[in-house]
Amino acid sequence: MLAHPPSRWYSTRKFMRRHRGGVLTTFVVVLGILASTSLALWQAKVAREQAQRAEAARDFLLGLFEAAKEDLPRDERPTPDVLVRVAASKLDDDVRLSPSLRAELLGTLSAISYSSSDYAQAVDLAEKGSAVLSASGAGESREALALDTKRANALISLGRAEEGDRLLGERIAAMRSVADEVAVDGLDAYAGARLQMGHSEEARELAKASAETAEIAFGRGSEKSLIARAGYGDFLAAAGFNQEAAEVLEPILARWRASTSPPGHPFANSTQNLAAVKYQLGDISGGERLVREALALWRRIHDAPHERIADALYSLGTTLAAAEKYDEAEQVLQEAASMYVLLFGPMHPQNAGMADGLGSLELDRQQPAKAVEYYLQATSICTKARLESNADCARYWQNLSAAYLRMNKLGEAEAANMHGLELRRRLLGEKHPAYAGSLAGRASVLIELGKFGAALESIDQALAISSASGQSGSRSGAVMRRTRATALGRLHRSEEALAMLDEADALISRIQPDNTELPFSFQVVRAEVLSDAGRDTDARNAARLALKMAPKHRDISAQRWQRIQALSR
Repeated sequence: MLAHPPSRWYSTRKFMRRHRGGVLTTFVVVLGILASTSLALWQAKVAREQAQRAEAARDFLLGLFEAAKEDLPRDERPTPDVLVRVAASKLDDDVRLSPSLRAELLGTLSAISYSSSDYAQAVDLAEKGSAVLSASGAGESREALALDTKRANALISLGRAEEGDRLLGERIAAMRSVADEVAVDGLDAYAGARLQMGHSEEARELAKASAETAEIAFGRGSEKSLIARAGYGDFLAAAGFNQEAAEVLEPILARWRASTSPPGHPFANSTQNLAAVKYQLGDISGGERLVREALALWRRIHDAPHERIADALYSLGTTLAAAEKYDEAEQVLQEAASMYVLLFGPMHPQNAGMADGLGSLELDRQQPAKAVEYYLQATSICTKARLESNADCARYWQNLSAAYLRMNKLGEAEAANMHGLELRRRLLGEKHPAYAGSLAGRASVLIELGKFGAALESIDQALAISSASGQSGSRSGAVMRRTRATALGRLHRSEEALAMLDEADALISRIQPDNTELPFSFQVVRAEVLSDAGRDTDARNAARLALKMAPKHRDISAQRWQRIQALSR
């Protein structure tokens, strides 16, 4: 074998054996230097990229304002809608922007459009942002999911809930994979979509999960988790779970008022929702106070016409009508109607809701024929625009039934009631408080049709659902008791009927002591029950008391009014 010099590796091994301690020390030091150098280089790279990103965003925004000014007279400032329009056109041409920054800016513009009620543009901008991320290989990123959430929210507001529901349903696994702000917003949006599609229980679980995720992501007691918890209360109010909504919203708003957090958009929204809950639970004065507070705040946040202002006006108008302040209610509702006309097309869901509100006002004013005209407008929009996956449409059909019943058009009343009843059964299920409302409406129709046994069965089912959902102590619960008393009276079970009326009277006196409409109607039923039981003197006294309570025709059909007048003699 030929001899050869020792290799470098051989020499190195021998050196390391002889000087193991010193070598290890030196090795650790070198590794530390390399790691520090790598970290410094990485941090410098990140800082450089962030600086470049900030510089690009700054230059884009400065150029945006300059471009917007060119489109306007000199004495006008760029408005948000002008800025969005100009920005969207400039984004396509600015080559300095990275795909990530371009998508982020498109998402911001989408959010601005959404807040300005320009939902079609919000959808378009979010779609463009998603396309940018997909083209750059980031189509499955959290940024892309955030854009999908923005797009879904705008689709729902456009009345295209099915598209929004499908979009978020495809992303639910990714949504739940990380507890972050994207998940909080996505779960909340998906809850809204599921509710619109009629899956109320699943929607409630999603909304609850959104609030719980916020506490994990932001920390319990943080401002963001507070807002998310209020959002859960808002969802419960929108879904008709009024007692639960009140239990969530009242302490949240109390904490908000006591904190240093500014009363902005979320606070105004939750205040308005609590006002609606108070109204549904029979606290009309409390509801009026809260909705006026919300309206004042919306006017400070937005310039009219704006959807949020119109929504608050609508809520205030219906509350004023319930308080029998009819002239002010009409003025407020007409202001809301004019805003909706400016903001939306004729087939938009908000216009259906506005027609329903005006119909209810006319019914309160004892103008059932005019009410029918408005309700037919509302139900026609639901049918023509294919909105009947929207649970609000069921309410419009139920109100139409009540107006027909007031006009003694029993066939039309029954058909409208059955349409609304089936919609609520399909969309909300048979345990929902709103379904109980349709069953109560059905009982009223059956009484007028002479089907007293079936009417009692229907109203008992309604009361059971109402009790199970915590709604039996509300104004609607008092009305249901009146309907049950009427059915019992027609079945010649007068003592049970009178006891039920006593219960209804006590309830409305406790929750709504200023209400005069319902006590009058209870007294009318009392006079009728006593007359049917052959207690003529007691019936006469009850009828006279009813006439003292309401000296003019109100809230009952002309035939029943004539009977009460006859009984009083």
